[in-house]
Amino acid sequence: MDTEYSFNNKGKCSTSCIIKSDIYNLDDVKAKKKDESTALIDDYERFQYDVGCQHHEVNNENKHVLVNRPTILEEHRFAKPCSEGTQIKELPKIITPSAKHGTLENCTEKAEKPSRMGWNEYHRLDVIHDFLEGLNIEYPSICTVGMIGTSLEGRPLKILKVSNSNSSNQAVWIDAGIHAREWIAPAVATYVANHIVRNFTTLPTSITNKDWYFHPVVNPDGYEHSHTGDRMWRKNRARHKGACMGVDLNRNFSYSWGGKESSGNPENTFYRGPEPFSEPESRAMRDFILNSDIPFRVYITLHSYGQVIVFPFASKDEPCPDYVRLLEGATVMSKAIYETNGNTYKVGVSRDVMYGAAGTSNDWSYGVAGIPYCYLIELRSKKHKFMLPKDEIEETGNEILNCVKALMEFLDGKEKLFVGENINY
Repeated sequence: MDTEYSFNNKGKCSTSCIIKSDIYNLDDVKAKKKDESTALIDDYERFQYDVGCQHHEVNNENKHVLVNRPTILEEHRFAKPCSEGTQIKELPKIITPSAKHGTLENCTEKAEKPSRMGWNEYHRLDVIHDFLEGLNIEYPSICTVGMIGTSLEGRPLKILKVSNSNSSNQAVWIDAGIHAREWIAPAVATYVANHIVRNFTTLPTSITNKDWYFHPVVNPDGYEHSHTGDRMWRKNRARHKGACMGVDLNRNFSYSWGGKESSGNPENTFYRGPEPFSEPESRAMRDFILNSDIPFRVYITLHSYGQVIVFPFASKDEPCPDYVRLLEGATVMSKAIYETNGNTYKVGVSRDVMYGAAGTSNDWSYGVAGIPYCYLIELRSKKHKFMLPKDEIEETGNEILNCVKALMEFLDGKEKLFVGENINY
């Protein structure tokens, strides 16, 4: 059955009672013996702990935070437990001294003017959605807001389209918030959208000749839960047998679904779900991208943390057929970020730069949807992990805005190389 999409021009087992849990802080741990440190990593592989920086280098310089089942973690006697019954509102100061910038209390409840949302705070879902609707009202000639589905708990899955309605435009998709705790990702997605909308008439053609689709909160249920219950929540809020909840939406896409870099155990943080696209949030993305007949040329998914720009495949050892051009695009973006503020973002295939992963949206967008340029950007920062201070939101947004602009200019430049040319090599 064909699906029509209309835009509204008006506008490791984690449980539901995880608010109270033992949280083990390894920030001050100094492994006395190398074999103890190795044992912890081995246990991570066995039990699939949710380690705060599990996808980066594991060495004496890293500081890990484990949030998981106390019965298992108690085995690690060199990990210092926090006080029993720690409330989730205390979690930020446990994880990092600077986390006060991203605490629950810092989240605004309602924007004064829907389209005038600021980027000096982390906002709740209703504020983000009001912001999208506000842009639609304020800039009706280029903005439309659509709902591509509803989440498992019934929240709208909203996207913002920005376009001058030129039929020759190619399309760019930018999503964020597929993992609930990565608050900086929706903030950056809305920052980029806001800049493009408000400056549309003065932006270069490489921006205005695209149709932009922003899906700033892919996982609204999990995102809200990370504000009201468990700050380190990653998955959606699917219910399973027993007390376990959640599916990792970025292991729920069909490309290489079920691979070893995901888990079939519902207790696991990286649980892939019972089947590909078992979750309404991932299905909504699939159906819109495949069934809307939109000529998507670029797919960008925003995550945190790590400061890397990676491209397919995350699920295979061999490079994708378009490795060279994808590397070129990633390098252009990384260079633009460096020229903005001196920050460095590593580039490359996901398996080489970070880690392997099966069933991801980025691999699916390239391998199934056939989008030529697909990138996953891990935002700032290694120091603060998922708790990026609020005073870095705007800086992060600006560096990603500039990298996106650079990619668009690069792509248009590459296209011109082959227009009207007699290529004989």
